[in-house]
Formats: sequence, structure tokens, C-alpha cells
Amino acid sequence: MYLSKIVISGFKSFLEKTVVELEQNKIMVVVGPNGCGKSNIFDAVRWAIGEQSMKSLRSPSSEDIIFSGAQKAAAVNLAQVQLHFLNDEEKDLPKYGKISEIQISRKLFRDGNNQYSINQRNCRLLDVRTLLMDIGVSYTGYSFI
Repeated sequence: MYLSKIVISGFKSFLEKTVVELEQNKIMVVVGPNGCGKSNIFDAVRWAIGEQSMKSLRSPSSEDIIFSGAQKAAAVNLAQVQLHFLNDEEKDLPKYGKISEIQISRKLFRDGNNQYSINQRNCRLLDVRTLLMDIGVSYTGYSFI
């Protein structure tokens, strides 16, 4: 099981829908000048898997992770991150069975409401964390280098 795709829209500096494709057993490098949003990709992944600390996401409040506008772009009312995991080993997952792809999504609306989903079905944060533990990803025990 591996993370195959990250889809980000309205999150921090990502106004437009941005898709980051990841290949299995390959090293991914994000290169760019200071301030272009490289670390926001990592923040998006952390946020999607359930990070609750705005300090860890380098934001003073949850509303600040929603794209707040720029000189030529208006603010948006929704931040969304989708993580696509490929179950290449066809591992049998509790509650989901043997499925080839799992999509975990988190949305935050400007009014403060959060919405989590697994394979386009609304769920609780607890359900996301349980699934992540089942596929071998702990929301507390990961590192980005």
C-alpha cells in the first residue's frame, strides 16, 4: 500500500486544483524558490490525515489554511485535500475488504465546519485514523524529509 496521489485545492497557497502524482519506490523531490509553497504540500498531507494543531501546520487559526486571496485571485470558501492510496497487494482491510484504491479526503469550510470522507463517504476523524492504522500509517508516527 502506498500514497499514489495528492490532490490539493484551496489549501494555503493552492488556489487551483493541484495534483501531485507519486510513483511507488521512487523518490519525490519538490524544488522551487523560497515562498512558493513547497512545504504547504507536506502540510496538506498532515492536515488530511487528521492533524489538529494549527501550530504544527504553521497557521495561527484553522481559517488561515483556506486560500485567502491574492492580488489577482479572490478568496475561496473551501480547502480540500485528497490522498489516494493504492492497495497494490490487495490487502484485506476491515470494513472495506479487498479494494484496489482508498481515497481519504478532508474539507474545511470558512464557517469552521470540517468534513472527512473515505472513498467519497462522509465519516468521522476516528474512522480515518482507524483506517490509516489498518494500512500501516499512523497519524502521529510519520516523518517528512
